Amino acid sequence: MYKSFKGRFDDEAFYILHFAKRFLLWNTKVVAKVLNVDHRTVTAWQHQPQPPSAVSRPKPPPSAAIRQRRALLERRRKEKLEIVSTAVSAKKRNVRTRTTIVPKYPSLRSLQGAMAGVKGCSKSNIHREFKVMGVFAVVRRRGPVLSDSHKSQRVEYCRWALRNVCKVKVLCFSDETWITSNPAKGRFWQWLRKGEFPDSIGTDSHPMKVCFWIAIGKGFKCLVVLDCSDGRNMTKQRYETMLSEQNKLWKILRKEKIPFQEDRHPIHKAEEWLRQHHVPLPDKQWPEKGPDLSPVETVNQWLKLAISKRGPWGVEEITKVAKEEFEKIEQSRIDRLVDTFHDRCKLCIEAKGGLVKAKRRDRS
Repeated sequence: MYKSFKGRFDDEAFYILHFAKRFLLWNTKVVAKVLNVDHRTVTAWQHQPQPPSAVSRPKPPPSAAIRQRRALLERRRKEKLEIVSTAVSAKKRNVRTRTTIVPKYPSLRSLQGAMAGVKGCSKSNIHREFKVMGVFAVVRRRGPVLSDSHKSQRVEYCRWALRNVCKVKVLCFSDETWITSNPAKGRFWQWLRKGEFPDSIGTDSHPMKVCFWIAIGKGFKCLVVLDCSDGRNMTKQRYETMLSEQNKLWKILRKEKIPFQEDRHPIHKAEEWLRQHHVPLPDKQWPEKGPDLSPVETVNQWLKLAISKRGPWGVEEITKVAKEEFEKIEQSRIDRLVDTFHDRCKLCIEAKGGLVKAKRRDRS
C-alpha cells in the first residue's frame, strides 16, 4: 500500500499513518524511513485529526464560461418573472358590466403561450416562478358583484353592528332557499369505456319547486317548508301568512329581546306586521348584497348537502327529509355559527366592504 505513496499528505497518507501507528505499532522514524520522507514531516502529519478531504476548503472562483452561463440563466429567469408578473397584474375590460377585472390566477397554458419566445418556459418552471412570487392558485368563490356603493353600505352596517348588536344574544337570522327537481347548471362528468355513450340528464318541463324558510339564533332554530310546485312563488301576502304561524319563534324573540333580521328582498315588507305583534327589529336595515354576513346561508348549504346525499323525490319526500336533516343539526353547532357574526363584520371592515369568509371557531 505504501509503495504507491507519492510523498504528499493526502487521504492515502493519512490512513497509512494511522494504520502503521495503531496496528503495526511503528514509531515515527520507521514510518519516515518506509515512506521516504523526513521524520518531522511525519510528526506534523500525525497531528491532523481528519483526512484532507474532510477539511472544508474555499471553492475556486468560477471560470468565465460558468459565469457567462449563470448570467444567461439569470437573464432568462428575469424575463420569465416579468412575463408572469405582467400576466398576473393584467387587466381586461368586461363589455357587459363595463368594469375592470383583474385575473389573479391565470392558467398556466395561457402563460406558456405568452412565453413562446423564451427558453425553459414549461409549466413546471412557470409554477415554480409563481411560488417564488408567493402566488398560489385558489378556487374562486361565487358571490355577488359589489359596487362602491354596496361596499360602503356593508362597511357602515358592520361598524354599526359592532357597536350595537349584543355579542351574547346577537340576532335572529332568517332567509329562504329553494330546491328544484331539475339539476343545477354546470358540467356533469361520467366515466365510460370505449364505445359507450353518456346518460342524458333528465329535466322536467314543469319542475317541482320547494322553498325552505330558516330562522336561527342562540338557543333556537326554525324551519318552514313551502310547496311552490303549483307555480306560486313567495309573495308578500304568503310571507306574512307564514310569519303569522310562527308564534313559538316570536315568543322566544320577545322574551329574550333578540332582534329579527331579514335581508332586503322585495317580499320582505312585513315590518308593520312585525311591529304590531311586538317583534323586536334592528335599528339599521340589512345592507344590499350581504349574504356572506349572515350565518343562515351556511345552514342553507348544510341542509342542501344533507338532502342531496339522500336523494329524495317529490314534494312530500323532500319535505320529510328536510325536516329530519334539520333536526339532526345540533344546536351547539348553530350557536357557534351565530357567534361568528361579529368576526364577519370585522373581516368585512378589513376588506373595505369586500366579500369575506368567516374563520372556524374552536369547538371546545
